[in-house]
Amino acid sequence: MTNQERKVIKNLALLPIEEKEQFFDSFDMIQTDCDGVLWMLRDPYPGVGLAIRTLRNNGKRVVYVSNNSVRTMADYRGKLEQLTEGALDERDIIHPAKVIIEFLQWRKFEGLCYVIGSSNFKSCLREAGFQVLDGPNEPVTESIAVVAPIISDKQPVKAVIVDFDFNCNNIKLLRAQLYLQSNPDCWFIAGAMDKILPVGPAMRLIGPGCFVDVLSQSTGRKPYILGKPGYEMSQVMKRLQPVENPRRVLFVGDQ
Repeated sequence: MTNQERKVIKNLALLPIEEKEQFFDSFDMIQTDCDGVLWMLRDPYPGVGLAIRTLRNNGKRVVYVSNNSVRTMADYRGKLEQLTEGALDERDIIHPAKVIIEFLQWRKFEGLCYVIGSSNFKSCLREAGFQVLDGPNEPVTESIAVVAPIISDKQPVKAVIVDFDFNCNNIKLLRAQLYLQSNPDCWFIAGAMDKILPVGPAMRLIGPGCFVDVLSQSTGRKPYILGKPGYEMSQVMKRLQPVENPRRVLFVGDQ
């Protein structure tokens, strides 16, 4: 693609009023990221609440699509109700745990899940009725004789699910690897696939996508990706948020 063929990114604030109206009339729904778009860490960006309320008052539907399942639904609800002045439908809050639950129910999954994820992520799965196996979180003796029975415990795991885990460690990854290698019918599911997590203006942390890649490369397995920008997530999103014309959906993100 030549430089002339590349689309020029326009600054909406500088467009003439006719082009602004044309853009505004081009979409019916906004699906927006949350962390880094609506707020950074705890504080919302200036003007975000007014922007959301103005969009809604002009007939636009706003759906909040995050890759962060560490944050609880109560936390999302509290932050978004503040921005929307209480005009919030919880069904409009989407994150990987919610998408994975819908996917498992849709595909009529039954069985034991080995989960690498946050406490809230695992709680969501358990509350939805799924069997969750996790850990270990504690350090283990640095001995193959001790580690071997931990990572090869012969549990009847039917799905390995990986999302962000503050306590992710090598033993968990080895355990997940062996479940996937020993059973070709074991589902491999990924939530958030971010490889870099921006935390504030100057800090970038390793994201869960790096660990998903390690498992994929070591097992030769490709995961169902149920976080942004996964294809399987888009299929579940169509079930959670029916859209008549996808071309009239505007997605707002920071990466």
